[in-house]
Amino acid sequence: MSKVKRKSQTIKKKKKIWCKIVAPSDFASKEIGEAYVNETKDLVGKEVRVNLMFVAKTRNSNIRLTFRVTSTKDERGITELISYKILPSYVKRMVRKRKSKLDISQKFKSKDGKEITIKYIIISRGKVSKGVLTAIGKSSKEFISKELSKKPSQKLFEETIHYSLQRDMKKKLSKIYPIGLVEIRFLKIN
Repeated sequence: MSKVKRKSQTIKKKKKIWCKIVAPSDFASKEIGEAYVNETKDLVGKEVRVNLMFVAKTRNSNIRLTFRVTSTKDERGITELISYKILPSYVKRMVRKRKSKLDISQKFKSKDGKEITIKYIIISRGKVSKGVLTAIGKSSKEFISKELSKKPSQKLFEETIHYSLQRDMKKKLSKIYPIGLVEIRFLKIN
């Protein structure tokens, strides 16, 4: 009986590479991460969560931004901002006794046709009746829908990060009752 020789087959694996992921030009194309992938086209669709303090010149470390890779160029993933979120622990510290709080969540379409979910919190300077809270809520919903219909999604993110949208809303709502704080807790492109 003779022995049959087996031929060993070697499977060639493609070597993986490290690719950098960079923020959009609004954030000075800063490197926000790396990914270990087979090809650079595998980066498309990946999401990276980053602290706002890491990307922008601010000291607020309670805000998380989520970026999604939309394209690749020179072994780098080019991203776009898709989500803005304030940490729940920060929201809990903002709310105090003898203040009224209003939480609102809405979905809108921006000027560029993207569907956006927005959640925001309004805190008054004192205890308020339900009728006043209803008026504040109604006025804030009208303000947000008007602002979103006029602006593209990336401009909306920019205004939220620079706090100009919240400032304008607070100014408008203070005509109904003095408002202590208006904060956008969550903003995301669906």
